[in-house]
Amino acid sequence: MIVILNKIFKLLSSDIEPHQLSLGICLGMMVGLSPLLSLQTLLATVLMVILRANLSVFITSFGLMSLIAYLLDPLLAWAGQSILTLPNFEPLFTQMYNNGVWRLLNFNNTVAMGSLVISALLFMPMFLLSNWLIKKYRETIEKYWEKSAFYHYLMHSKLLNKVAAITEKVT
Repeated sequence: MIVILNKIFKLLSSDIEPHQLSLGICLGMMVGLSPLLSLQTLLATVLMVILRANLSVFITSFGLMSLIAYLLDPLLAWAGQSILTLPNFEPLFTQMYNNGVWRLLNFNNTVAMGSLVISALLFMPMFLLSNWLIKKYRETIEKYWEKSAFYHYLMHSKLLNKVAAITEKVT
């Protein structure tokens, strides 16, 4: 856990553009909320590579959102059920289901549909919020944080550096 915190603070203080970090957070959120074996996951991963989002942030966000997704499954299923049972969209969903390409999206699964819609709705607010927070951190908090004793412990601990080196060799 401390090794992960160490890496996160190094990323926040690095020269990486804030929008690359924010994009990694948002795309990781999309993948974390979606069922793992879905086209949404593939699309978000391809976008992560094309748009040059930060891979470490993407993986961290994916992991955290996967844990949160288990708690949100009832909400995601309810949202998906609500969308899939809208009477005005029934002919569209029937036509999509009869087309093999659309069926690959697994859109008729309530959790998949709910996660797609909720992650799409949260994408832009999450991007703007995380981008703003990263910029504010770099402008204000970083100076004070780097002077703290805990920061020096995290960055200069010989034990932590050895653990980080071992975990990097393993992965």
